[in-house]
Amino acid sequence: MLSSMSGQSPSREDLRRRVLGWRAAEAAERELRAAEGPLSPTESLAWAEALNALNPAVMSQPDPVREREVEQARDAWNKLRVAMGWNPGSQRVA
Repeated sequence: MLSSMSGQSPSREDLRRRVLGWRAAEAAERELRAAEGPLSPTESLAWAEALNALNPAVMSQPDPVREREVEQARDAWNKLRVAMGWNPGSQRVA
């Protein structure tokens, strides 16, 4: 048992072994995932539904980054229309 479990601060050696264990576990997980390959569309959908079920309120909110990107694209198109002499007010892009 590690010394940190007994209420004492872990030694440097304990921390080193713990970190090496975490790194080995991460490497083993990466190898396992690489061997499994990508998810099928059915598996991907099942995982997405499971993620959504964890917190549906958050998942149903609009994405602020996507909204900002859409607004920036609209602004760019409107600038282009003005530069090209098109009337930006007559053709509103939705």
